Amino acid sequence: MVTKHKTDAPVQEKKRTSKAVKRKAKKALEPEDDEDSEVEEKVDAKVVAEKAPEEAAGKVAKKQKTKANRFEEMAAAADKEPEEPRGVIYVGHIPDGFFEPQMKKFFSQFGRVTRLRISRSKKTAKSKGFAFVEFEEEQVAKIVAETMQGYLLFDKTLVCHMLAKDKCHKLLFKGHKRRMINTSFNRRKRHVALYNDRPTVEVNGEQVPRHTLRQAERRKRSDKKLTSMLADLGVSYDVSGADDVAQSRGSKSPKTSASASPRVAAAAAPPAAATAGAAASASTKKKKRKLA
Repeated sequence: MVTKHKTDAPVQEKKRTSKAVKRKAKKALEPEDDEDSEVEEKVDAKVVAEKAPEEAAGKVAKKQKTKANRFEEMAAAADKEPEEPRGVIYVGHIPDGFFEPQMKKFFSQFGRVTRLRISRSKKTAKSKGFAFVEFEEEQVAKIVAETMQGYLLFDKTLVCHMLAKDKCHKLLFKGHKRRMINTSFNRRKRHVALYNDRPTVEVNGEQVPRHTLRQAERRKRSDKKLTSMLADLGVSYDVSGADDVAQSRGSKSPKTSASASPRVAAAAAPPAAATAGAAASASTKKKKRKLA
């Protein structure tokens, strides 16, 4: 048995459109699409034409970016004055330990600090106790100078005042970004090495440090003094021979022992008359003691 299902909802039939109507609709829509496409193409062409010179100029600028052009740009930027002139203040009586990082952080609470330089020693890089601070705005610099004048900081009373433009040297902030180094130890080490590593000369198979001009002058003065002293005592002695003996013995000093050099022995030895008198006096003293 075949059962048929009956539905209560009515079935809607689709309306069919003829081919002629469809053709007319297509023809009506085609010109509109062409116009829209033409408008879009014109807009795109205008945008491309506007962007083309800018891109070309950018490419040309990138190609022509040379060192000379950079220097010209830097010079132009330097010549260009800011809207408000910058202000420079002098800060004196700076306490020890208040250096560039701390000073820049301290003064930045008033305004932007463009440059800062503490005067230091070229040899030891130690602070001389005064500095120069440049602010981006001159009014801020005036306020800082008035506020910090007489300010007590680490048992030091700061001295602050504004610097006029005619008193600001062009090289005032030269090397403000460079860190100075203490070179005193290196200089001392170099001088010690120069003094100790003197050129040597060979004497009797031994390397002896060569005498300097200063040592030669001192030796001449001492020889002259010794000869005059021996002449007063009535002793004639050739001092040049003593110098030859001292040089032949090497780097040992003749002053260390009396037997090392005849110079010292001759200077220390009394004359014959004096020795005879001293011996006679000693013998009389011994005889007196025996008689007593």
